[in-house]
Amino acid sequence: ALLWRDVDARIPWHGFDANRDEAPLWEELAPGEAFDLWIEAACNHPLGSETFFWDAPEVHARWAEARPGRLERAEWIVPRPAVRALIEALRFAGETLDALGDASPRARRLIAALEDVYSAVDGDSTDADCERATAALLAEWRDGGHATETTVFPVGHAHLDTAWLWPVSETRRKALRTFSSALHGLAAFDGHRFLATQPQQLAWVREDAPDLFERIDAAIHTGRWQARGAMWIEPDGQVPSAESFCRQLIHGQRFLREQFNDDAAEAGESWVRTLFLPDTFGFNPGLPQIARLGGIDLFVTNKLWWSEQNTFPHVHFQWRGLDGTQLLSHLTPGQDYNAKLTAEELRRGVRVLGERDRAGVGLWLQPYGFGDGGGGPSDAQRQREAWIAEPGGLPGLPAARGGGLDAFREAYRERVAELSDRGRELPVWDGELYLELHRGTLTSQARLKQWHGQAERALRALELAVLGAPLGAPSDEWRAAQRARWERLLVQQFHDILPGSGVRAVVEDAERELQALLEESRAALEHFAGQLAGQLPTAGLAEPLWVFNPSGTAHGGSLVLGDGRRVSLDREVPAWGWCLVDGSQLGTPPPATARLDADGAVLENEHLRVRLNAAAEVEQLLHRATGRDAVPRGAEGAPDPLHAWELFDDHPRRWEAWDLDEETLRLPRRVDAVGEDWQLTVDGCGVRVTRAVGARSRATLEYRLEPGSTRLEIDTHLDWQEQRTLLRARFPVDVRARQATFEVPGGWLQRPTTRNTSVERAAFEVPVQRAMDLSEPGFGLTVLNAFRYGASAEGNVLGLSLLRATRWPDADAERGEHHWRLALEPHGGELSNSRPWAAGEALADPLVAVPLSPGSGQGGNPAEWSPFEIERHGAADPLVQALAPGWRDCVCLRLAEAAGGRGEVTLHWKRRPAEVALVNLLEQPCPDELAPALFEHDLQAGTTRLQLGPFQLATLRARFEA
Repeated sequence: ALLWRDVDARIPWHGFDANRDEAPLWEELAPGEAFDLWIEAACNHPLGSETFFWDAPEVHARWAEARPGRLERAEWIVPRPAVRALIEALRFAGETLDALGDASPRARRLIAALEDVYSAVDGDSTDADCERATAALLAEWRDGGHATETTVFPVGHAHLDTAWLWPVSETRRKALRTFSSALHGLAAFDGHRFLATQPQQLAWVREDAPDLFERIDAAIHTGRWQARGAMWIEPDGQVPSAESFCRQLIHGQRFLREQFNDDAAEAGESWVRTLFLPDTFGFNPGLPQIARLGGIDLFVTNKLWWSEQNTFPHVHFQWRGLDGTQLLSHLTPGQDYNAKLTAEELRRGVRVLGERDRAGVGLWLQPYGFGDGGGGPSDAQRQREAWIAEPGGLPGLPAARGGGLDAFREAYRERVAELSDRGRELPVWDGELYLELHRGTLTSQARLKQWHGQAERALRALELAVLGAPLGAPSDEWRAAQRARWERLLVQQFHDILPGSGVRAVVEDAERELQALLEESRAALEHFAGQLAGQLPTAGLAEPLWVFNPSGTAHGGSLVLGDGRRVSLDREVPAWGWCLVDGSQLGTPPPATARLDADGAVLENEHLRVRLNAAAEVEQLLHRATGRDAVPRGAEGAPDPLHAWELFDDHPRRWEAWDLDEETLRLPRRVDAVGEDWQLTVDGCGVRVTRAVGARSRATLEYRLEPGSTRLEIDTHLDWQEQRTLLRARFPVDVRARQATFEVPGGWLQRPTTRNTSVERAAFEVPVQRAMDLSEPGFGLTVLNAFRYGASAEGNVLGLSLLRATRWPDADAERGEHHWRLALEPHGGELSNSRPWAAGEALADPLVAVPLSPGSGQGGNPAEWSPFEIERHGAADPLVQALAPGWRDCVCLRLAEAAGGRGEVTLHWKRRPAEVALVNLLEQPCPDELAPALFEHDLQAGTTRLQLGPFQLATLRARFEA
């Protein structure tokens, strides 16, 4: 609940929750003053309206009632702070004694001090008596002892999931309750700091309660309130694209510096230097470079302690990313971001630090406070922080220093520099931070993930088209609208929305928002094409059609129009550009490449020969250039088909929507139903077939092989009606490879196909973006996919998780219609030649066709255009990650080296910029250690030269003359 002092003025005063049932009123009330109070209540128990498997039967019964919420008591009280402080001191001392045991001299002294208090205080004692007893207890506790040698930096926190077992709308209310309570805590305890880590929540408070936001603003400027999250929200760490992680930092940092630091905003400086993601389910290896480019020099998390099989070995470490960038990192040893500052928790932090602090840093961060609407730190917890932060601390507990996260960051960095001067370096963790838990979130709510991926790509395509056009700069209104669209998308990347671990209302809200974003982006692109039409040479075209290619590879082929018609485009559309064609001249079908036969179907062109068996599986995929068939065969010559489907009974032990247990994958059931209603597509380049799946589901599959294409495309429509069932696709490949290659945000990661160690065995389901590959010298197969993210590699078999059907926390998860696209591309064994990163991009970013009104325009713009061309030298293979609106009136071009190679790149601008600068994500000068080895720009020639390293990200800020 939330206590409002003035509803009309929108002044929230204090929250009520399971951990606090009091709201202080004496702070601003004058004697005799009349006032109104309003209490707004939400019918939730601490974690929403869902019950958990560990809840007592009576709790389940109550929350099954139609009206479970009830007001049981409301009263005025006059607290006695001195009594409360004594009670808390007794409790804290007792906890410490339990942790110490009672055999040591220190423990015996503490027992004696406790006994003295119980002898000196009774129900008739005054406040002064209680104050003296508390002082005596603490004095005796400290006498003759010292705090442990480690130093903890406590900071008040209220981990607030942006959505989970409640929708976003309830989070906005939770933020008002929690933040108003947190402000009162700052007023009551001078040394206390409060940490808020998601700028979006502050933006909601600014909108919903301006008075509260002003008070938070004042606390931020005094340094008491630390707004330090860096990212817009706390996102999922595996599914979003690399560009989305860039935008999380750009939008988070921009909001914070605009709202709270005008000087930094004007200079474009980083306002936050710590990336705090305590609860995200694993972290991709592209993040260290992205974070450093976003002004971050410290990463803090806690979630890795949740791993079930292997304990992460470090508390302090350097995290090295794909490109080699290192990021100073800290895994909080207290192992809880909702800590209560109990003696047991504090001593656990000391113990874990002693076990895993290999370099001897001796410092650690401890966020504490009730999260998820629990109101943050309590007065009792703040009092504990004050006691351990006093000089000398309390024996048996760690010494504490004030200042919160900011003070910890400075002390940690100074300590690391000091150790380095003495020749002692932190351990390095190279690669992803894989969480050995919650693997099912890579697949749960696949439809939501697909809407997200499509909206993400549509926003990027819109920017490429508008900012890359040879027109004037877009309006401030367009920039503001695009910023708002991105921020709406970033919210849906929260780590209980995009992973599919929210209740039904969360999923419905997210799907509705993502569909709206997709439609708005497409409409904005069509509007742009309409504006452009008057400046294009459309005269003489009966049906002018503007065709845009948002991918980095020029290509043509088939094109799906808005009315669903598939036509053949006999020309290539330039990368990141457009061409103008006459729709009336399109539609001539390409040469047929498919035929039906008694056993299934055959598709073939100059590059591939494909045979489908009666169950619509690929039993032959012949690569003509190498003469190799990708399909392996058994001892008797029977094929082990590609794209074979398997079903698994999916009953996770604990967290249903979150987890995929290893034993689930041990008992597959082959989907071998014979295909029905076999048909050739109208153009003769594809085969369409229907088959049963499971007990109640049916799928329609379309296999396409177009003339000149090097890949077999597979479109699937599935009416999924199973429950607690996992559907996976299996891709055995006739190669011998000890490593499989998986695309991840920012590059590629190799994973073992034989799992010898416990760490390798735990990674039985891993994240993937658009492509995974299994190759040996001379031959390999790439599996391309759009918006499926859970995968595996074992022996010679690649696997892709397609759908789940969990029942908690969403009882109707996944049911209904689904559509997805895959492609199989055999190649000569060298990824640098097959360029799967470009093929995956083209699969996820198909050509866009917008019909224009017939006209007589002669136009001042060309019928074919691309904003730039990239010339490659050496092994580097850059893709355009984004062409984004920059600060003020500039444009930012972000290049990502995709092949893991090194070489020189020359960028030829079609529209010559007046100025080009090499910058970081915040548009500051790029630090030398993160900058390309070479950067030169020739204004006269309109060329930019860069020397890129493996997986290096480079942002160019360009300014054009009006």
